[in-house]
Amino acid sequence: MKKALVLLVVAVAAGIIILKLRNEVPAVASGAGGASLAPSRTAAGAAAVRPSPDAQQPARAKAAARTVATAPPKAGASTGVSVAAQQPPERIAAAHAIEPPAAPARLAAVVTEAPALSPPVAASVPPAPPQAMLLSSTTTVGAHGSAAAQASTSTAEVTSQAAIAALEKATALMKEEKYVEARTVLNKPYLGSRGDQAGKLREVLDQINKEVVFNPRSVDGAIVHVVQPKEQLTSIARKYHVNWRMLQLINGMTGDRLRAGQKLKVIAGPASAIAFKNEFRLALLVGGVYVKEYPIAIGKVGSETPDGAFVVDVMQEKPRWYKPSGGVVEYGQEGNMLGERWIGFANQSGAAGLGIHGTNDETSIGTKCSNGCIRMRNADVIELYNFMHPGSRVEVRD
Repeated sequence: MKKALVLLVVAVAAGIIILKLRNEVPAVASGAGGASLAPSRTAAGAAAVRPSPDAQQPARAKAAARTVATAPPKAGASTGVSVAAQQPPERIAAAHAIEPPAAPARLAAVVTEAPALSPPVAASVPPAPPQAMLLSSTTTVGAHGSAAAQASTSTAEVTSQAAIAALEKATALMKEEKYVEARTVLNKPYLGSRGDQAGKLREVLDQINKEVVFNPRSVDGAIVHVVQPKEQLTSIARKYHVNWRMLQLINGMTGDRLRAGQKLKVIAGPASAIAFKNEFRLALLVGGVYVKEYPIAIGKVGSETPDGAFVVDVMQEKPRWYKPSGGVVEYGQEGNMLGERWIGFANQSGAAGLGIHGTNDETSIGTKCSNGCIRMRNADVIELYNFMHPGSRVEVRD
């Protein structure tokens, strides 16, 4: 009953949003089903490379850093131990000056304390199929590229009429309590929308996901995994191509102890993200479906964040920063530019050293201030980190 009441409110809100959209656009004929599409945008080309103060790290510690993301810490271990990651020079590309929009409200931080009892490290889990984008510390750059090509999230730009049609259809589905189906109807229109239109679609999607994704009691649209004897979160995460931390989060777990017969809510992956530079926002997807949106900062003039498709390679908690001019700034020390998390991309031709990280200057979010990397509020990058994994695809668009 409580769930029905909550999502009935969502349906009412969607109706209000439809009226607002109708008042903002002239009446024009729409395509079949009321959903007409415009041609898709194209990505910018490659550009030059230069050293980056945001992400300068030595190469020798790359392998050690990757293990931070692939397995829970051993019992008694501290999550505050910093490991160096390779973060070489950033790529530079031309961009137009944009007035930053107002940033959305700050999201709640995710609990990151080490669990009291942890399963064995990921190395003890049988290797996953090489063709899949899995939570793996052995995935090669070549495999990353292949997986990225297979997981393209390109979408056509959506007209206002198509957005209205999608909202009307989704509203009708929600009245029938078909919330997962309603989310599916809104997914592509959201990804192909910009500005206020994207914001209105996001409002409805966020309310749906608050119930179907972030509510541990709801299994709508999810897989119910029954834990087998001796199974660990790491092995279950590999099976469904997700981060074990995501399983903790969506199941409301504070530790990672499992018991045979326990039922876990699972949303099959892989996780991916799309950064919309001109609007200073990043959308998190799981299995190609929208989960949440976060405000970001991007590269400043002269050190612009490039368009393109990237693959997560190195992940690090509480990172230390290796200054390009020499010296190391430890996590927590003044001047460390990486905040709470580092999600580094695999190097590729014309683009090296890029990644997503936190910041200790959250007033910079919504501006062009970095040396090419994507910056996020610390609470937001912690939550994103819990979903992403080595092999996750990140698409950067204008």
